[in-house]
Amino acid sequence: MLKIVKNSNTFESTLDIVLEGIREPNLVSRIKTHKLDLIKEFESYEDSTAKGDGFKIPTHNFSKRANIDPLVVGSLTHSELSSLYSNYFVPERLDSRVIYNTILASSIEGCPYCGGIGNVKELDHFLPKSKYPQFSLLTSNLVPSCKICNQDLKKSKFAKIYEDQIIHPYNDFNIFFEDKWIDVIFKPSHEKKTEFFVSPPESWSESDKKRADFHFNLFDLSERYSTFIAGEYLSTKQSIENLKLVHDNQSIVNYILQHVIDGAKTPNDCRKILYEAFKRELLAPIEPII
Repeated sequence: MLKIVKNSNTFESTLDIVLEGIREPNLVSRIKTHKLDLIKEFESYEDSTAKGDGFKIPTHNFSKRANIDPLVVGSLTHSELSSLYSNYFVPERLDSRVIYNTILASSIEGCPYCGGIGNVKELDHFLPKSKYPQFSLLTSNLVPSCKICNQDLKKSKFAKIYEDQIIHPYNDFNIFFEDKWIDVIFKPSHEKKTEFFVSPPESWSESDKKRADFHFNLFDLSERYSTFIAGEYLSTKQSIENLKLVHDNQSIVNYILQHVIDGAKTPNDCRKILYEAFKRELLAPIEPII
C-alpha cells in the first residue's frame, strides 16, 4: 500500500559482499560457480513481480524431518540458500548488515503493508525463503515491515493465484499506490464508530479488485484502521460540533479538515480517508423538503 524505493545495491553486489563473510571455501566456490544462474533467478523475479505473475514462480519444499533438501540452483541446496540470509546477511558483525539496515530504514512513512500505521521493526521476505530460498538475499524481496504484518498476519503465506497476492511495495502496479481504493463510513452507534472498507474504482479489473480486497483482509486493515483512528475521530467530531456554533460548514472544512487532506502523501492514508469522510458529511447537499 506504500510504494517504497528499491535498495540501490544490485543483487550481484549484495552477493559479493555476502561472499566476503563466508568462511566455507566449498560453499563460496559453488556460489561463484552458479552466480550467473542466481542472477537469472533474480531477473526472473523482477520480471514476474512487475507483471503481477509472482505466483507463477515455482516453489521448493524443504523438510528436515523427512530429510528433504532439494537442489534449487545448480548444486546449491534449499538449506544452503535459505541460511545465507540468517548466517551471512543479518549478523551485525558482517559488512552485509549495512545493507540490511539501509533497507530497514527505507520506508520512512512506516510499514508499507499496512499503509504506515505500523512501525518498521524487521525485514520480511515477500516470497518466503521457506519456499523460495533462491531469493533469500534478493533486496527487492526484502520488505521493511512491522511485526504485526510480518509475524502475526502474513507469516510464510504465498499465493497460488493472481487474486491472492498481496501488494508488492517495490514492483506492483501503480494503481494500488496512486488510486484511492479504501473508504470509511461513520457508525456513531457502533463501538468502533468507523468502518473502513475496500472501494476500488469501477475502472479496475475484477482481478485487481479482488487483490485489493485480499490484501486489505489479510492485514486486518478494517479493524486496525478503526482502532488506530478512534481517538482522532472522536476529538475531530467534537471539534466540528463546537465550531458549528459559530461557523458555517465550508469554513469548518477550511479550518480543520482540508490541511490534513492536502498534506497526506498517499490517497489511502487512513487519516486522509477519515477527514475526507468528515468533509463529505459537512458538504453533503441538503435534500429539499417537499
